Amino acid sequence: MKKIFIPKAIIMSPIFWILLVIGFALLYFTKNFEIKKTDKIAETAIDITAIKDISEWEFLTIQREEFIDTTLRSKELACIYTGTIRLGLNMRHAKKKWAVCSHDTARLELPAIEILDNNFIDEASTRTFHSKGNISASLKEGMYREAKRQMKAKALTPENIRTAEENAKDQFSRLFKNLGFKVVLIQMEECIE
Repeated sequence: MKKIFIPKAIIMSPIFWILLVIGFALLYFTKNFEIKKTDKIAETAIDITAIKDISEWEFLTIQREEFIDTTLRSKELACIYTGTIRLGLNMRHAKKKWAVCSHDTARLELPAIEILDNNFIDEASTRTFHSKGNISASLKEGMYREAKRQMKAKALTPENIRTAEENAKDQFSRLFKNLGFKVVLIQMEECIE
């Protein structure tokens, strides 16, 4: 067996020792290097389920007042009804596979924008300005329904629906990007109310 000759001057050099330490460090770290499995997909699935479980997502709030009056022979009533209409998504109406995720892309199919609570008139804030005669409960109920119909018609305009849809797309896009998806594609069902 042949002996390897290393000159004494090289062994005594600080550069030799530094290179030797770096070599052993590289050998140690590359030997212990391994690819670790992540549970990101499982966590993301739980997050997506939690998003649907929240159920109602509000994206636009509209404050309305409607003046409703009636004149019937000996009966007169004039009232101002106040209401807060909330437009948003009800995730209970989402399709079963509303979120399909692969690699860095999330494809979402969201339900249509709708009024989240149909009892939006604040009856305690209703103001009566003029009342004459004996007003029946059915007349008051009819006026209430008319105020509700007018508020709903004025709230569900194409512009308000478009604004709520844009807000929904923006919020869901940011939410899914925070979950780690680089591309978020969103399709929404058409509002038919």
